[in-house]
Amino acid sequence: METQKSLADKLFPIVTEPEEVELKNVPPEQRRLHTETADLTVASLHQYVTSGKIEIPEFQRGYVWTRNQASRLIESLIIQCPIPVVYFSQSPDNKLIVIDGNQRLLTIKFFLNDAFELQGLTTYPELNGFTWSSLDPRFRDHINNRTIRCITILKDTHPQIKFDVFERLNTGSVKLNAQELRHGLNHGVLMARIDDLVKREAWRKATGFRGDKRMKGAELALRFFAFRHERASYTKPLSSFLDQFSASHRNIDDTQMSQWSNEFILAMRRRF
Repeated sequence: METQKSLADKLFPIVTEPEEVELKNVPPEQRRLHTETADLTVASLHQYVTSGKIEIPEFQRGYVWTRNQASRLIESLIIQCPIPVVYFSQSPDNKLIVIDGNQRLLTIKFFLNDAFELQGLTTYPELNGFTWSSLDPRFRDHINNRTIRCITILKDTHPQIKFDVFERLNTGSVKLNAQELRHGLNHGVLMARIDDLVKREAWRKATGFRGDKRMKGAELALRFFAFRHERASYTKPLSSFLDQFSASHRNIDDTQMSQWSNEFILAMRRRF
């Protein structure tokens, strides 16, 4: 038995995760992931995206698919090829924030809004050059009625568990960093104001951040607000502290946010 344990220790060493990704501060009974699964039609997804019920975070990379990639998705819908699952996070106001699948949803939105012509199709090259409105109505009905499996992480899931899942699903070619993940999961009044504040010249002079493409400045500004207003409740790891602060103040009252912003601007002016 001891020899087996020794061999297992060599082959499969037990590695302690870095403190930044620990979930030990979350009570055990709150570590459960609460989800809901639904097969939504393309027509429903388009309606939800257009109406704002589905919110697609605007990270700095935005929409990156080529016309050929977008066209192949539409062709996949036509030939009934399975489409990867789309993941949402339910916000406190019941909106659905896209965790994984924004390129697919934006492609559907753009195509159904006549934003591009199909090109580079291989199964149905006869459809190259067609827009949504110029397709035969039977093709449009077929696409509209296709369903895509959607999994929603419900709002009663602990914010840190949501963040952990978001990080696990972060499989893009250029992975999002902690602040980009936080920005998408908790986007609201607080994050929008931080985005505005870090564009100011006083902030850029104080930090030296120019052309900040990975939201390093935004995370520093978030730290300012978190430690100024909730320093007494700080516990390690820092990332979890910022996650919880972002979640609890996501849609902070406009009046209070204005007061916080003035404090931030005043601090920048005192710096110089």
